[in-house]
Amino acid sequence: MAQAPLSRRFTGQVMANLVANVMQGLLGVALIPLATRILGPEDYGVYGMAIVVVGLVGAFCETGASYVLYGHFTDLQEGERRELFSTLLALCAATGIVAAALLWALWPLLGRFDSILASLTPMEKALACLAIPCRTIWAIASPILIAMIRSNWVAACVLVQAGTGFAVVLLSLFVFGQERAALFWGNTAGAAAGVSLALYAIGRSAWAAPRLRWLLKVAWLAPGAWLAAVADNLRATVESGAIARATGSASLGNYNHARLYPGLLMQGTNAFGNVLWPIALQEAKDRSSQFLRLRLAWNFVYLCLTLAGLVFVFFGEHIISLLTNGKFEQAASWVPFLVIYLLIQNAGKPATAVLFNSNRGNTLSALRIASTSSAIVAILMIVPRFGVAAAIAISIAEMTLMRIFVQISARRIQTTPFQDQWVLLGCAAISIAWLLVNSVALSGAERIGLFALTCAVLLVTASRAMGTHAKIDSVSYFCALFSK
Repeated sequence: MAQAPLSRRFTGQVMANLVANVMQGLLGVALIPLATRILGPEDYGVYGMAIVVVGLVGAFCETGASYVLYGHFTDLQEGERRELFSTLLALCAATGIVAAALLWALWPLLGRFDSILASLTPMEKALACLAIPCRTIWAIASPILIAMIRSNWVAACVLVQAGTGFAVVLLSLFVFGQERAALFWGNTAGAAAGVSLALYAIGRSAWAAPRLRWLLKVAWLAPGAWLAAVADNLRATVESGAIARATGSASLGNYNHARLYPGLLMQGTNAFGNVLWPIALQEAKDRSSQFLRLRLAWNFVYLCLTLAGLVFVFFGEHIISLLTNGKFEQAASWVPFLVIYLLIQNAGKPATAVLFNSNRGNTLSALRIASTSSAIVAILMIVPRFGVAAAIAISIAEMTLMRIFVQISARRIQTTPFQDQWVLLGCAAISIAWLLVNSVALSGAERIGLFALTCAVLLVTASRAMGTHAKIDSVSYFCALFSK
């Protein structure tokens, strides 16, 4: 009977995160037709390039703090946890502030290398720099709340961030006439609001006295984590620059817009990931664990991602044309493959938990560095010739190899089950459907019929795999999910 309250608690946190992330997605979608009445692909291309630079600078602030947090949290007493939290928060805040100041000072040099960056106004540059400390603090505040099993507060932060950004962008566009700068105002205001609420939720733990021993733990992992983060964001910068030079800023804007939809879907996966991650770490401590609760939950997520990918295969052009006033139709053909990337990115949860729980942060960093470095070389060689399609293909290949090597590394530590059958099925279903739609001229009715048939086959297969023969009751499903 003791499991019932626990189940209800976790069910409530999943639903809170899901509602928050769905609302964030809906606000993002609602903003598109409103903002594109004034802004076009080139505006989004310039904004996207600036955000890539902000991400790259933020990567220079990476210290491996989350590796230290997840590797030690479960073994600490309350007082030690507070010292760990405050030390990591202070470290991330300090590095973010220093990085923002350096970016502001060095921006004129960046403009010499890229004409897009030179076109930003002083206000846009200032707002981009101010977002950096917000990003670095959030990068550790969110994992802290998740480790504390307070992901409902993460959900609240996400909702506040999305709502603030949405309101500020609209006010800036339609009241203050800021045009492209409205995107920068919304990004920074939303980030600041979300971080402020996160620090409030962490409470007095955020203000405990920092301890040198945790800084020493970070120092051991920092070089690998820093280099991996820099490589990740350098890859994004190189990719954006290669696309812009090969096909222009409008094509980059379309690509950034295409990535928006998988980004919205990722918010849904985060709703599960935020709640399931502490469970994954606990199960990883049992060397004989089969991660059964993770398997049930993530199979459900993979099914939903697959269905979303099929929606964009069959109806993506109409959806994007309707949402963007016909300005971003080129993005429609890329979205299904970005959903495939998202499926692969979310694979291998047991193996990842095993590496984190075993304090193998340096192993993860080494894998990221190797895969990202290979991708950068491939981007420089292939993307200038083949454009966005090559960039997406490289991303999928890179993430596939990363997941394979994570699985191999985890199995060297302990027996780790392979639970990604639905990832493979989802990738295959989306790919086959895309080939069919793009090789055969289908009418609207035929698209609807084929989509319904494909979804029905997947749902029947999922129902049998989960051992259900009737309509799934959501409450009993989630109670079963979090009960042993």
